[in-house]
Amino acid sequence: MNLQEYIRYKRRELLSEVYDKTLSSVVVSRMDVGRTPLFIFGSGRNGSTLMSSILNNHPQIFIPPENNIIPFAIKYWYIHPLKSQASKLDRIFQELKKPSMWNVDFQDLKLRLQSEKNVGVDDVLHEIYSAYANEHKTSQTFIWGDKTPSNTISAHIIKKQFPRSKILFLLRDPRAVISSLLDVDYDFHIDRVDHFIWVWKNALNKYEAIMKDDPDSIQLLKYEDFVGNPSLELESLTNWLGLQFDKAIMNNTEENMSLLGVTIAKNHQNLRRNIDPSFADKWKKNLDKDIASHILKKLKVEMGRYGYA
Repeated sequence: MNLQEYIRYKRRELLSEVYDKTLSSVVVSRMDVGRTPLFIFGSGRNGSTLMSSILNNHPQIFIPPENNIIPFAIKYWYIHPLKSQASKLDRIFQELKKPSMWNVDFQDLKLRLQSEKNVGVDDVLHEIYSAYANEHKTSQTFIWGDKTPSNTISAHIIKKQFPRSKILFLLRDPRAVISSLLDVDYDFHIDRVDHFIWVWKNALNKYEAIMKDDPDSIQLLKYEDFVGNPSLELESLTNWLGLQFDKAIMNNTEENMSLLGVTIAKNHQNLRRNIDPSFADKWKKNLDKDIASHILKKLKVEMGRYGYA
Protein backbone atom coordinates (compact mmCIF):
# COMPACT_ATOMS: atom_id res chain seq x y z
CA MET A 1 0.00 0.00 0.00
CA ASN A 2 1.55 3.32 -1.04
CA LEU A 3 1.01 6.59 0.82
CA GLN A 4 -1.75 7.77 -1.52
CA GLU A 5 -3.69 4.53 -1.07
CA TYR A 6 -3.18 4.73 2.68
CA ILE A 7 -4.62 8.28 2.81
CA ARG A 8 -7.69 7.15 0.84
CA TYR A 9 -8.09 4.16 3.16
CA LYS A 10 -7.88 6.28 6.29
CA ARG A 11 -10.32 8.83 4.86
CA ARG A 12 -12.87 6.05 4.19
CA GLU A 13 -12.55 4.82 7.76
CA LEU A 14 -13.03 8.27 9.25
CA LEU A 15 -16.04 8.96 7.02
CA SER A 16 -17.49 5.58 8.01
CA GLU A 17 -17.16 6.54 11.66
CA VAL A 18 -19.18 9.74 11.15
CA TYR A 19 -21.70 7.94 8.94
CA ASP A 20 -22.31 5.16 11.47
CA LYS A 21 -23.00 7.64 14.27
CA THR A 22 -25.65 9.33 12.13
CA LEU A 23 -27.19 6.04 11.00
CA SER A 24 -27.44 4.65 14.54
CA SER A 25 -30.34 7.02 15.23
CA VAL A 26 -32.59 5.14 12.76
CA VAL A 27 -31.59 1.54 13.51
CA VAL A 28 -34.55 -0.36 14.95
CA SER A 29 -33.80 -2.51 18.00
CA ARG A 30 -36.10 -5.46 18.64
CA MET A 31 -35.60 -6.56 22.23
CA ASP A 32 -38.38 -9.14 21.83
CA VAL A 33 -36.28 -11.15 19.39
CA GLY A 34 -34.31 -13.62 21.49
CA ARG A 35 -31.11 -13.78 19.46
CA THR A 36 -27.77 -13.69 21.23
CA PRO A 37 -24.98 -13.75 18.64
CA LEU A 38 -21.40 -13.39 19.79
CA PHE A 39 -19.38 -10.55 18.29
CA ILE A 40 -15.62 -10.56 18.78
CA PHE A 41 -14.39 -6.99 18.53
CA GLY A 42 -10.95 -5.43 18.79
CA SER A 43 -8.09 -3.90 16.86
CA GLY A 44 -7.10 -7.02 14.94
CA ARG A 45 -3.88 -9.00 15.50
CA ASN A 46 -5.21 -9.64 19.00
CA GLY A 47 -5.80 -13.39 19.00
CA SER A 48 -9.29 -13.30 17.47
CA THR A 49 -8.55 -16.07 14.96
CA LEU A 50 -6.99 -18.27 17.63
CA MET A 51 -9.94 -17.67 19.94
CA SER A 52 -12.49 -18.36 17.19
CA SER A 53 -10.81 -21.58 16.08
CA ILE A 54 -10.99 -22.85 19.67
CA LEU A 55 -14.59 -21.71 20.20
CA ASN A 56 -15.56 -23.52 17.00
CA ASN A 57 -14.63 -26.74 18.80
CA HIS A 58 -17.64 -26.15 21.05
CA PRO A 59 -20.69 -28.02 19.66
CA GLN A 60 -22.99 -25.01 20.19
CA ILE A 61 -20.85 -22.20 18.74
CA PHE A 62 -19.98 -21.40 15.16
CA ILE A 63 -17.87 -18.49 13.90
CA PRO A 64 -17.26 -18.29 10.13
CA PRO A 65 -14.40 -16.64 8.24
CA GLU A 66 -14.22 -12.86 8.28
CA ASN A 67 -16.84 -11.05 6.23
CA ASN A 68 -18.10 -7.44 6.23
CA ILE A 69 -21.69 -8.42 5.43
CA ILE A 70 -23.10 -7.37 8.85
CA PRO A 71 -22.32 -3.63 8.74
CA PHE A 72 -22.97 -3.56 4.98
CA ALA A 73 -26.44 -5.11 5.35
CA ILE A 74 -27.47 -2.90 8.28
CA LYS A 75 -26.35 0.29 6.52
CA TYR A 76 -27.92 -0.65 3.20
CA TRP A 77 -31.22 -1.63 4.82
CA TYR A 78 -31.71 1.69 6.58
CA ILE A 79 -30.22 4.07 4.04
CA HIS A 80 -32.73 2.85 1.44
CA PRO A 81 -36.08 3.00 3.28
CA LEU A 82 -38.07 3.37 0.06
CA LYS A 83 -36.66 0.26 -1.60
CA SER A 84 -38.76 -2.87 -1.45
CA GLN A 85 -37.86 -5.76 0.80
CA ALA A 86 -37.12 -7.91 -2.26
CA SER A 87 -34.80 -5.26 -3.70
CA LYS A 88 -32.85 -4.91 -0.46
CA LEU A 89 -32.53 -8.67 -0.17
CA ASP A 90 -31.24 -8.86 -3.74
CA ARG A 91 -28.49 -6.35 -2.95
CA ILE A 92 -27.43 -8.03 0.30
CA PHE A 93 -27.22 -11.48 -1.27
CA GLN A 94 -25.39 -9.99 -4.23
CA GLU A 95 -22.80 -8.67 -1.79
CA LEU A 96 -22.40 -12.17 -0.38
CA LYS A 97 -21.34 -13.39 -3.83
CA LYS A 98 -18.25 -11.19 -3.80
CA PRO A 99 -14.97 -13.09 -3.45
CA SER A 100 -14.58 -14.30 0.12
CA MET A 101 -13.91 -17.52 2.01
CA TRP A 102 -17.65 -18.18 2.27
CA ASN A 103 -18.61 -21.01 -0.07
CA VAL A 104 -22.33 -21.46 0.50
CA ASP A 105 -25.12 -21.12 -2.07
CA PHE A 106 -27.73 -18.86 -0.45
CA GLN A 107 -30.20 -18.83 -3.38
CA ASP A 108 -32.87 -20.92 -1.64
CA LEU A 109 -32.58 -18.80 1.50
CA LYS A 110 -32.95 -15.59 -0.48
CA LEU A 111 -36.09 -16.88 -2.23
CA ARG A 112 -37.61 -17.97 1.08
CA LEU A 113 -36.94 -14.60 2.74
CA GLN A 114 -38.37 -12.75 -0.28
CA SER A 115 -41.61 -14.73 0.12
CA GLU A 116 -42.00 -13.72 3.78
CA LYS A 117 -43.54 -10.49 5.05
CA ASN A 118 -42.09 -7.90 7.44
CA VAL A 119 -38.57 -9.28 7.40
CA GLY A 120 -36.00 -7.19 9.28
CA VAL A 121 -32.31 -6.96 8.50
CA ASP A 122 -31.61 -8.75 11.80
CA ASP A 123 -33.77 -11.65 10.48
CA VAL A 124 -31.74 -11.67 7.26
CA LEU A 125 -28.37 -11.76 9.01
CA HIS A 126 -29.55 -14.36 11.52
CA GLU A 127 -30.72 -16.62 8.70
CA ILE A 128 -27.50 -16.11 6.70
CA TYR A 129 -25.21 -16.98 9.60
CA SER A 130 -27.43 -19.86 10.72
CA ALA A 131 -27.42 -21.29 7.19
CA TYR A 132 -23.64 -21.04 7.03
CA ALA A 133 -23.33 -22.75 10.43
CA ASN A 134 -25.69 -25.56 9.41
CA GLU A 135 -23.64 -26.12 6.26
CA HIS A 136 -20.42 -26.60 8.22
CA LYS A 137 -21.44 -28.02 11.59
CA THR A 138 -23.22 -31.28 12.34
CA SER A 139 -24.55 -30.26 15.77
CA GLN A 140 -27.28 -27.64 16.19
CA THR A 141 -25.68 -24.25 16.67
CA PHE A 142 -26.93 -22.33 19.68
CA ILE A 143 -24.75 -19.25 19.13
CA TRP A 144 -23.46 -17.91 15.82
CA GLY A 145 -20.70 -15.37 15.91
CA ASP A 146 -18.52 -13.02 13.94
CA LYS A 147 -14.88 -12.10 14.42
CA THR A 148 -14.23 -9.57 11.64
CA PRO A 149 -11.93 -6.90 13.18
CA SER A 150 -13.02 -4.14 10.79
CA ASN A 151 -16.62 -4.57 12.01
CA THR A 152 -15.49 -3.02 15.30
CA ILE A 153 -15.72 0.43 13.73
CA SER A 154 -19.50 -0.17 13.39
CA ALA A 155 -19.87 -1.68 16.87
CA HIS A 156 -22.56 0.75 18.02
CA ILE A 157 -24.95 0.08 15.11
CA ILE A 158 -24.32 -3.67 15.28
CA LYS A 159 -25.04 -3.64 19.01
CA LYS A 160 -28.17 -1.55 18.49
CA GLN A 161 -29.43 -3.92 15.78
CA PHE A 162 -28.72 -6.95 17.99
CA PRO A 163 -29.48 -5.63 21.50
CA ARG A 164 -29.23 -9.07 23.12
CA SER A 165 -25.87 -9.88 21.55
CA LYS A 166 -22.81 -10.75 23.61
CA ILE A 167 -19.56 -8.97 22.84
CA LEU A 168 -16.11 -10.32 23.55
CA PHE A 169 -13.56 -7.53 23.31
CA LEU A 170 -10.02 -8.80 22.85
CA LEU A 171 -7.35 -6.37 24.00
CA ARG A 172 -3.63 -6.72 23.35
CA ASP A 173 -0.65 -4.50 24.10
CA PRO A 174 -0.64 -2.00 21.20
CA ARG A 175 3.09 -2.51 20.73
CA ALA A 176 2.45 -6.22 20.09
CA VAL A 177 -0.47 -5.44 17.78
CA ILE A 178 1.54 -2.95 15.74
CA SER A 179 4.61 -5.19 15.68
CA SER A 180 2.45 -7.95 14.19
CA LEU A 181 0.84 -5.58 11.68
CA LEU A 182 4.21 -4.27 10.53
CA ASP A 183 5.42 -7.85 10.21
CA VAL A 184 2.60 -8.52 7.76
CA ASP A 185 2.79 -5.17 5.95
CA TYR A 186 6.37 -4.47 4.94
CA ASP A 187 5.54 -1.12 3.28
CA PHE A 188 6.55 0.84 6.37
CA HIS A 189 5.95 4.54 6.91
CA ILE A 190 5.58 6.39 10.23
CA ASP A 191 2.08 7.49 9.13
CA ARG A 192 1.14 3.83 9.02
CA VAL A 193 2.20 3.43 12.64
CA ASP A 194 0.06 6.44 13.56
CA HIS A 195 -2.84 4.88 11.67
CA PHE A 196 -2.44 1.60 13.57
CA ILE A 197 -2.33 3.62 16.81
CA TRP A 198 -5.63 5.23 15.80
CA VAL A 199 -7.17 1.82 15.00
CA TRP A 200 -6.16 0.44 18.42
CA LYS A 201 -7.43 3.52 20.28
CA ASN A 202 -10.65 3.68 18.27
CA ALA A 203 -11.40 0.02 19.04
CA LEU A 204 -10.78 0.68 22.75
CA ASN A 205 -13.17 3.64 22.61
CA LYS A 206 -15.85 1.32 21.21
CA TYR A 207 -15.33 -1.08 24.12
CA GLU A 208 -15.52 1.66 26.73
CA ALA A 209 -18.69 3.15 25.19
CA ILE A 210 -20.52 -0.21 25.24
CA MET A 211 -19.17 -0.95 28.71
CA LYS A 212 -20.69 2.31 29.90
CA ASP A 213 -24.10 1.71 28.27
CA ASP A 214 -24.54 -2.06 28.72
CA PRO A 215 -21.81 -3.59 30.92
CA ASP A 216 -23.52 -6.97 31.25
CA SER A 217 -23.35 -7.56 27.48
CA ILE A 218 -19.60 -7.15 27.05
CA GLN A 219 -16.55 -8.92 28.41
CA LEU A 220 -12.94 -7.79 28.16
CA LEU A 221 -10.24 -10.40 27.67
CA LYS A 222 -6.61 -9.41 27.47
CA TYR A 223 -4.57 -11.46 25.02
CA GLU A 224 -1.79 -11.76 27.60
CA ASP A 225 -4.18 -13.32 30.14
CA PHE A 226 -5.58 -15.67 27.52
CA VAL A 227 -2.22 -17.12 26.41
CA GLY A 228 -1.06 -17.17 30.04
CA ASN A 229 -3.92 -19.37 31.25
CA PRO A 230 -6.18 -20.35 28.31
CA SER A 231 -8.13 -23.02 30.20
CA LEU A 232 -9.17 -20.60 32.96
CA GLU A 233 -10.13 -17.84 30.54
CA LEU A 234 -12.09 -20.16 28.24
CA GLU A 235 -14.02 -21.63 31.16
CA SER A 236 -14.93 -18.12 32.31
CA LEU A 237 -15.96 -17.18 28.78
CA THR A 238 -18.17 -20.22 28.14
CA ASN A 239 -19.84 -19.77 31.54
CA TRP A 240 -20.57 -16.15 30.63
CA LEU A 241 -22.13 -17.36 27.38
CA GLY A 242 -24.31 -19.80 29.32
CA LEU A 243 -22.58 -22.87 27.89
CA GLN A 244 -20.81 -25.84 29.43
CA PHE A 245 -17.02 -25.82 29.38
CA ASP A 246 -15.07 -28.85 28.21
CA LYS A 247 -11.25 -28.80 28.09
CA ALA A 248 -11.47 -30.74 24.83
CA ILE A 249 -12.36 -27.53 22.98
CA MET A 250 -8.75 -26.44 23.48
CA ASN A 251 -7.56 -29.14 21.10
CA ASN A 252 -7.29 -26.94 18.03
CA THR A 253 -7.77 -28.85 14.78
CA GLU A 254 -6.75 -28.31 11.17
CA GLU A 255 -10.43 -28.54 10.24
CA ASN A 256 -11.41 -25.66 12.51
CA MET A 257 -8.57 -23.52 11.20
CA SER A 258 -9.55 -24.20 7.59
CA LEU A 259 -13.17 -23.24 8.40
CA LEU A 260 -11.85 -19.80 9.33
CA GLY A 261 -9.84 -19.51 6.15
CA VAL A 262 -6.55 -19.86 7.99
CA THR A 263 -3.66 -20.37 5.61
CA ILE A 264 0.03 -21.12 5.88
CA ALA A 265 0.67 -17.37 5.84
CA LYS A 266 3.32 -16.05 8.22
CA ASN A 267 0.77 -14.24 10.40
CA HIS A 268 -1.09 -17.53 11.07
CA GLN A 269 1.87 -19.75 11.92
CA ASN A 270 1.33 -19.61 15.69
CA LEU A 271 -2.14 -21.13 15.29
CA ARG A 272 -0.49 -24.47 14.55
CA ARG A 273 1.54 -24.39 17.76
CA ASN A 274 0.48 -25.00 21.34
CA ILE A 275 -0.58 -21.81 23.10
CA ASP A 276 2.51 -20.36 24.76
CA PRO A 277 2.68 -17.37 27.16
CA SER A 278 5.82 -16.26 25.30
CA PHE A 279 3.58 -15.22 22.39
CA ALA A 280 2.74 -12.09 24.40
CA ASP A 281 6.34 -10.84 24.50
CA LYS A 282 7.50 -11.44 20.93
CA TRP A 283 7.16 -7.75 20.13
CA LYS A 284 10.01 -6.95 22.52
CA LYS A 285 12.44 -8.68 20.15
CA ASN A 286 10.82 -7.68 16.88
CA LEU A 287 9.67 -4.07 17.28
CA ASP A 288 12.05 -1.19 16.64
CA LYS A 289 12.73 0.64 19.94
CA ASP A 290 11.97 4.05 18.44
CA ILE A 291 8.57 2.81 17.23
CA ALA A 292 7.85 1.27 20.65
CA SER A 293 8.66 4.62 22.31
CA HIS A 294 6.47 6.46 19.79
CA ILE A 295 3.52 4.15 20.57
CA LEU A 296 3.98 4.59 24.31
CA LYS A 297 4.13 8.38 23.94
CA LYS A 298 0.89 8.44 21.90
CA LEU A 299 -1.03 5.93 24.04
CA LYS A 300 0.47 6.38 27.50
CA VAL A 301 -2.84 7.18 29.22
CA GLU A 302 -4.78 4.30 27.62
CA MET A 303 -1.93 1.82 28.08
CA GLY A 304 -1.60 2.81 31.73
CA ARG A 305 -5.31 2.28 32.27
CA TYR A 306 -5.03 -1.36 31.16
CA GLY A 307 -1.66 -2.22 32.68
CA TYR A 308 0.51 -1.84 29.60
CA ALA A 309 2.59 1.09 30.84
